[in-house]
Formats: sequence, C-alpha cells, structure tokens
Amino acid sequence: MALSARQTIEMFHLVFLRALAAKGEDKSLFALKGGCNLRFFFQSVRYSEDIDIDASIDPTADSNTASIETDAELADVRPPAGEAESNAP
Repeated sequence: MALSARQTIEMFHLVFLRALAAKGEDKSLFALKGGCNLRFFFQSVRYSEDIDIDASIDPTADSNTASIETDAELADVRPPAGEAESNAP
C-alpha cells in the first residue's frame, strides 16, 4: 500500500529523528520543537510539514557535520524526484 504525501512526510520525520539519535551524538545537543514534538511525544492531532530542531555545536567534536542524508533508511521514504506533493491525507 502506497503512503500518501502526508504519511511520507511524517515517516521521513520519524526516520530522520531515529537516524539522528543513532549517530551516537550527545542527545542534549539537539531539541525537537514545534508540531512534530507535539505529535510524536504528546499525541497531538497537529500535523506538521516541516521539522523544527534546535541544535548546538559541540566544540570538542572532530566534525559537526552529519551525513544522515545518505543513510539507506532515509532513501526508503524519500519521494521520487519530481513527484508533486498533495495536501490530501
């Protein structure tokens, strides 16, 4: 069964957060905010098309860039190039 555009966005948010947390970075360096936080952690019915994250840079880290965009998990939920987004649930 194919996911709707909204379901794909929400799935991407969840997989992105899982990949971010799995990188082993100090989880106190970032905070999920806004609609995604309300929906995922407080069972809100609010839907969010974007993801709001505040992040701090760890000055002791060798690199402050993450390559989670290339993770295979994210490729599974990324919509095909050129696919029109729909606001339908």
